[in-house]
Amino acid sequence: MRKADEGCQMEKITPEKVVQMLKAKGMEVSLEEATSILKFLQLLADAVVSQYLGRECKEHK
Repeated sequence: MRKADEGCQMEKITPEKVVQMLKAKGMEVSLEEATSILKFLQLLADAVVSQYLGRECKEHK
């Protein structure tokens, strides 16, 4: 049986892992490009979560 918090833990993706993942799909990127990709995805994720939470708060008022 799984503990409740086990499903919530996420592994951080490193630039090296991004390079490896994209290479497996036929796309070559440098470590610098992979770092930029990760930064962009983090900004996007932050914006989506903030928008969702903001909408949720407005619905409860």
